[in-house]
Amino acid sequence: MKLLYGKLIETIGNFSIVDDYFDEYPEPVRRVYTKEGILVGNEQNMKKVYEAVDYAERSDSDMVACNIGFCIKENSWYGWTYSNMESFTIGSKVALGDVAFVPSNKDELLKCLKIWYASDKYIDPEIKEKRNKIIVECYERDPKTKQLRKRKNIIVLKDQIFGHGAWEAKTIDDARKMAIDYAKNVR
Repeated sequence: MKLLYGKLIETIGNFSIVDDYFDEYPEPVRRVYTKEGILVGNEQNMKKVYEAVDYAERSDSDMVACNIGFCIKENSWYGWTYSNMESFTIGSKVALGDVAFVPSNKDELLKCLKIWYASDKYIDPEIKEKRNKIIVECYERDPKTKQLRKRKNIIVLKDQIFGHGAWEAKTIDDARKMAIDYAKNVR
């Protein structure tokens, strides 16, 4: 799919609403961009973003679209995906089980895995430690065929990046880090 051209529809604050025309679609796709031309997302899902934040950015240079932004009025950072959004400011707290929680060690990681795999989506989760790996085996139902399929995730501990664990934002930069963790974990 190749973008042919975009047509500016409206400018709202630091955001532009653009109809993008692609070679494979007969109708335009309405999307939101920053004033610098960085994609935020499609208008339907991103309306809440440009109404809440004053500017948006990518949390990582490898991201295609913006996934964090700052609201001056609230003095808070937001993290989001196409369907979920959360704000963080000085005093915000992240605890085990929260989307923005990044385990600080192996024990917290094991607790997180038990929480993550305790949903209705997974059947009979089994979490094992083997040498420098954590192996999660379970079954999940294929949404299309409704058949059970075995799923196996292997986490190599030496490659695991640990974070803050449970913590409180003391500065606005801490709140930004929480928004980044949220945006990365919620995708």
